Amino acid sequence: MVNLGGFIVGTDVTARLNGSSSTNPDIDFDKTFGNGSDNTRVRADALWRITPNHHLRFLYFNNTADRTRAIDRNIAWGDYTFQAGATVEARTKFQIYELAYEYAFFRTPDVEVSGSLGVHYMKLSQQLSGTATFTDANGATSAASFARKENSVPVPLPVIGGRVAWAFAPQWFLEGQGQFFKADISGYDGTVTDLRAGVTWARRKRRSDGAE
Repeated sequence: MVNLGGFIVGTDVTARLNGSSSTNPDIDFDKTFGNGSDNTRVRADALWRITPNHHLRFLYFNNTADRTRAIDRNIAWGDYTFQAGATVEARTKFQIYELAYEYAFFRTPDVEVSGSLGVHYMKLSQQLSGTATFTDANGATSAASFARKENSVPVPLPVIGGRVAWAFAPQWFLEGQGQFFKADISGYDGTVTDLRAGVTWARRKRRSDGAE
């Protein structure tokens, strides 16, 4: 099959990185640094039809956003402090790996309605870089230029979803899919809603007797 599509992505990322002897306030990445000026988005979907009704689905998604802005207030990130007026680059990288079982509970020659249940693994990393000061556990301050935080969910978590496909022509399919991901473990809390709509063209292989 061949697919061609685009992305509409909305985010709401709030995070903090505490220092060795301090608790820092939350940073709203989207409000503080604005929309991503340089984005890389990759998505890969695979579906294996074990039988007409039983399927396995795999998803990989990567959304990386780089944003650069002159900040209007001091930002504390771990033991680093970026001073107001400094130019800071913020990078947020978000990845999802998913494996799910899908069952087609309604099938006709032209329509298929399926539900899915599976597991997913999320990884989120956030990095701030720019001119900053570094304060160690003894209170000594020095110049620095790099600070980073990386979190990941260490165990698979559930995902639920549904899919509807309609064959409106012999080799063309209109498909809609929705999935809901949830993570709440080890200080990492968030949700992801994945909605997808697309048109698919499928090449049908002819047998030696001319049938498809």
